[in-house]
Amino acid sequence: MKSFLKKQALFNRLFTCSIIITMSNLAKVSPEKIHYFKETGSCVGCDFEGTENVRELFKIIIDQKLRINLENADLSDEDLSNLDLNRANLTNADLNRTNLSNTQLNGANLQKAYLIGANLSNTQLDDATLDGAKLIKANLHKARLERASLRGTYLSCADLSEAYLHYADLYQAILIETNLTNADLYYADLNQATLYKANLTNTILRGASLKEASLAKANLTNTNLIYANLYRTNFQKANLQGADFRGANLQEADFRRTNFNKSRFTTMPTT
Repeated sequence: MKSFLKKQALFNRLFTCSIIITMSNLAKVSPEKIHYFKETGSCVGCDFEGTENVRELFKIIIDQKLRINLENADLSDEDLSNLDLNRANLTNADLNRTNLSNTQLNGANLQKAYLIGANLSNTQLDDATLDGAKLIKANLHKARLERASLRGTYLSCADLSEAYLHYADLYQAILIETNLTNADLYYADLNQATLYKANLTNTILRGASLKEASLAKANLTNTNLIYANLYRTNFQKANLQGADFRGANLQEADFRRTNFNKSRFTTMPTT
């Protein structure tokens, strides 16, 4: 596909799950650039659309143990599954609809990358940087994101079911209608995050910080919020059935019109 000519149109839709991207074509990567990529692991701004055997090309570079630098590159719709891309630089890269399932991206830089509709199921992203990345409708089922940085990341309608996010930083992340069923966010930072209508059924948020976060209309059935920091958290119209709030900081939290059925509290909040 695609350059990043009309990104602004995308930003206007990032808070919904209906994403339409219009981008103009970049020039196809030249044989000279392919040769340079094989020699150095670097191909900044390269468009791999139409390039043959991209997966095999990556394997050659990985076997040489070169550190991959694909900043601003276009790898949309490619199959990069089951590869070792640890510490790769994919800043601002176009990875829309790319298959990255079971890929190792530990310590990788995906800041501001485009991963809309990408498959990252079972992908390892420990200590990775995804600040400002666009992961709308991405599949992150069972992905590992321990200590990953997702500050201001767009995750609306993404599937993070059973994902592992211990100590992850999701400050001001957008998780509208995101599926976090059975996810583990032990001591994660979700301060000022937006989780409107998110599904957090059976999710672990033990010790997590959700100061000034919005969970309006979210489903928190049987969610573990023990010792969580919920200062000024918005739970309006949320389903809190069976949720465990014991030891949590509930100062100034908004529980108006919520379902408290079978919820557990150290001290019952006022609504």
